[in-house]
Amino acid sequence: MKNNILKSYKNYRESGGTTDVDRLEFCKIINAFNKYIMELVFEGHQVKLPEKMGTLSIKGKKIETEFDEELGRITNQAIDYGETNKLWAKCPECEEKRQVIYHLNEHSDGNRYKFFWSKERMIVENKIFYTMLFTRGNKRHLSSLIKSGKSYYVEPKIY
Repeated sequence: MKNNILKSYKNYRESGGTTDVDRLEFCKIINAFNKYIMELVFEGHQVKLPEKMGTLSIKGKKIETEFDEELGRITNQAIDYGETNKLWAKCPECEEKRQVIYHLNEHSDGNRYKFFWSKERMIVENKIFYTMLFTRGNKRHLSSLIKSGKSYYVEPKIY
C-alpha cells in the first residue's frame, strides 16, 4: 500500500493530532520540510532522518568501462539513446550494424552519482523491505548540479 501526504494527514488526525492544523496547512508543512531536507542533501550533507529512519546522502562510484570481446560491445555503461538516434539518422550503415553511443560521464570524471539511503542504524523490523523513491525533479536537479561542476563523495574502489 502506497502512503502519501493525504493518508499521512488522516493518520495524524486519528493518532490525536491537533485540530488547529487543517489538511492544506499540513500538506504545506510536509512539503516545506521535504524541500528543506533535499536542499541539505544537494549541498552535500549527510542528513539524519527523524525517528531513527536512517540517513540520506548523495554517493558516487567510479565506473571503469568494461568491454566484452564475445559480444563486441561495452557492457557496463548506459546507452545514450538521444545521441544514438542522431547517429542512426545521419548514418544508415551504423543503424544496420546497431552501433550505439554510451554515456561515459566525462563531465564527472567517469563517476556515476545517485541518492543513497543508509539504513545502517535504522531501528525497524524488516528494514530490507523499505525503499525510498526520489522524484524525477530531484533526480534532474542532481543531474544539473553535477553537470555544472558540483561533486560529491565518491566511494573508494575496493580491490
